[in-house]
Amino acid sequence: MPLDCDDLGARAIGAGREPEFVGRQAEFEALDAALDRAVRFQVPQAVTLLGAPGMGKTRLLEEWLAQIEGPGLRIVRVSLAGGAQMGDEALPGANVIGAILRQRFGIEPHLSQQAVLVQFRQQLQDVFADRRVAEVAALLGRFLGLELRESPLVQAVLATPNQGADLARAILCRYLERDANDTPLLVVVDDLHCADDESLLIWERLVGEMADASVVLIGAARTELLARRPEWGRTDGSHLRIALQPLAATERDQLARVLSEGGTAVPPAVIDRAIEESGGNPRAIGQWLGAYRATGEGGLPFDPGVDVAPGAHAEPGAEGRPPGLSACNFSQVRLSRLDPLEREILVRAAVFGPVFWTGGVVVMGRLGAEPEDSVAVFASAEHGSADDDSSEQMPEHQAGDGLGRLSREARAIHDILARLVERDILFSVAEGTIRSDYEWGFRHVEDERAILEGLAPETLALRRRFAAQWLESRGQVRGHVSLERLGHLYQEGGDDRRAAENFLSAAAAARDCAEWESARSLMLKGIRLLREDDVLLKLEALFSAGDIATRLGRTREALGYFQQALRCAWRLDLPAKGGAAQSKLGRLHMTVAEYPRALKHLELALTLFEGAADQPGIAAAWDDMGRVHFLLGASHRSLECHRAAYQVRERLKDGRGMALAVARMGQVEHAMGDLLTAEGHIRQAIDLRRKAGDRQGMVASYLDLGNLEKDLGRAEGALAILDEGKKLADDMGECLFSCGLAIAIGDCWLTLERPAEAQRHFQEARDTAQRFGAKQLACEAMRGLAEVRLARGDVLGARDDASFAYQSAHKWGATTLAGASLRVAATAVGLGAPGEVELGGAREMFDRAVEILSNGCAELELGRTLEAYADFEVRSGRKAVASALRRQVALIRDNSRTLGTTHRLGRSLSLPPPSSTGERRGDLS
Repeated sequence: MPLDCDDLGARAIGAGREPEFVGRQAEFEALDAALDRAVRFQVPQAVTLLGAPGMGKTRLLEEWLAQIEGPGLRIVRVSLAGGAQMGDEALPGANVIGAILRQRFGIEPHLSQQAVLVQFRQQLQDVFADRRVAEVAALLGRFLGLELRESPLVQAVLATPNQGADLARAILCRYLERDANDTPLLVVVDDLHCADDESLLIWERLVGEMADASVVLIGAARTELLARRPEWGRTDGSHLRIALQPLAATERDQLARVLSEGGTAVPPAVIDRAIEESGGNPRAIGQWLGAYRATGEGGLPFDPGVDVAPGAHAEPGAEGRPPGLSACNFSQVRLSRLDPLEREILVRAAVFGPVFWTGGVVVMGRLGAEPEDSVAVFASAEHGSADDDSSEQMPEHQAGDGLGRLSREARAIHDILARLVERDILFSVAEGTIRSDYEWGFRHVEDERAILEGLAPETLALRRRFAAQWLESRGQVRGHVSLERLGHLYQEGGDDRRAAENFLSAAAAARDCAEWESARSLMLKGIRLLREDDVLLKLEALFSAGDIATRLGRTREALGYFQQALRCAWRLDLPAKGGAAQSKLGRLHMTVAEYPRALKHLELALTLFEGAADQPGIAAAWDDMGRVHFLLGASHRSLECHRAAYQVRERLKDGRGMALAVARMGQVEHAMGDLLTAEGHIRQAIDLRRKAGDRQGMVASYLDLGNLEKDLGRAEGALAILDEGKKLADDMGECLFSCGLAIAIGDCWLTLERPAEAQRHFQEARDTAQRFGAKQLACEAMRGLAEVRLARGDVLGARDDASFAYQSAHKWGATTLAGASLRVAATAVGLGAPGEVELGGAREMFDRAVEILSNGCAELELGRTLEAYADFEVRSGRKAVASALRRQVALIRDNSRTLGTTHRLGRSLSLPPPSSTGERRGDLS
């Protein structure tokens, strides 16, 4: 009976004796450097060790960990060998993260779910040390298979699985950051190639999404991981990929001598043969020597003098060959048994990659050949006769579908491939991607590479291109995975243009499925392969790449893409496209609160659109400029811009665009305190958006109407509207809209004197805004958190948070936000917090806030500030001053309450809208 590989390795080193570790000095230094960067600069690092089976990945990690472990480093180590089983149950989609959390929390497999939950929450309490443990546990619990449905946050997440996964991953990042606060954290995952796709996606993104933290993530995987993820470790600058190469000649000799020490003496000739046959694989050396000892002591001497060709195979017990060697999964052993025809067929197959098709193997043999019958070409004799019963040879998923039978040539090749399945070289794919053909795959990834080693590079490139064309000709290449495979074939075949087109098509398919990270990676592959003269294709790709990067919160990256797009538009003399690029740049600068730069780009966009007579572009530029002016506090200028946009869109009969313009007018009028006119515009926008089927616009309308309801003193009605809007935003993946809605919901809870509920929403909004680089929203969330602190009596914390928000908003020129933040800081100082050196005491702060808000025409926020100022003056004993301030507040309220005496706002957007704005205001112009 042949010996198992692991058994051979154990026998090679002697009973229980660990041999001396040999070589790998460069790999040790690379691991040391990654840990040093993480600890010294608090920059998370990721390292992936890649190597064929037996190359020593696990042993290398053991040796390195033994050298560095100590009280100053926390090490969490798990192995996925044997599958993704954790405890008594498998956790699909969470094997890696679930295994790490179980190991970190010390959760034993035999524990009941209740015991796991208690231990889990206690550990989270130790790390987070605040009251958010319930929500954190609810989100991290999905990785452990725990269903904590009692949390309202989890109930919302369950309704939006994509957003739930993103939020859970973000919480996981925060947990790892917190866990590494006091002690650097090293997470090691062995056999990472066993992980499922969701786990790999999470693992690959972790380093890029973590903030400053001394965390190192190390994964050890077989090279077959690259067949699933070719770009693994290439997409992030903090991800190091280490490929373990075969041992050098001197290291092989050293390891063989070490392994041969002790026990039965091993003849030098056997050691030399082991070194030669191993190919530098450490485990292979041990298996050769173990095989000799296992049989030499039993009376079956190994005769090194027998002439056996390197890599040749002998059955167990055959003369001149160590029994048990046939059980080792070496490519050279498997492939050495192939006859010339089998090898040729596998060479044709390997050109396609890890999976291939019978038809592809057939046509690959026709490349450069001529048909036997130059007249008939497709000779009828080539196909089976009507009497042939070949239906049983058809794939199961093709039975009875009326497809033509296999040709004689294809049947012969099919039979050979089927025999290779029985010999554990191939496997058959039950549900292939091409319905009219059989699909196969290489059982061992190393076989696919080994079979192509003797093929000349130019021949391989030619065959790759031909394989790609055959696949494309089937007309069934759909989905981003299949398109990506086609792109790789063209790229390896040297046809960069067609490779780029397929990568870009794959990116579009991934984007349509909301797989944004995959879309980004594929888009970049396509762009990099485009030549300098492929300007038009590159222009469209850059716009798509910028939009995807924006969706992922990679604002600076998106800016770079749109700058390149602007240059491409200039080269082709396309002013409309140039205007679109300038608009995109302006919006991104607006997102990161760089308002002067945003205005500059938008003004340039308007000029380009006017030169191209692009009316939709002109209207969009006016609307965007109006939004920037509003954020800068220039409310009247903002209204002028939105009215100009409305006039253009009305001429175009663009209902969706008209809705945006009037909605923006409503927002400005709301801030100015003209609630009657604001309500009319908000209602008009709702009506237009319903007719246009504009779901994204409806989300914005929920926010507008909820804010208006809140400022009319009906916080509970506002909450109902805002909650409904947030559910829709989460469902659509509109993260920034969801962030704005969360801030508005937090303000409602503050109005209802529920600071705990408010805090949860403000924190969610802050985290989302920071992830997307949305500085204005992050600053608004910080202002809200300052008000929460104020409500809880933490005046010092409130002052600090509010001062930070004020300084940021003041720097950007966001006047309304600056005034609101200064109001909170002034209130905190008035309640006992120390004053600011630059801002003075409470009275100076209130005066400054009133000045800012008065100049910005932010009437509602001005009213709130005057009321807070009056409260402060009452506490200071200056009742006359307080009375004067309250008279100003009453005047603002009188001007804003006209709507309240007319009719009550509906509590749901499903209610019929009131009379149109046009009836109340006349001509919008």
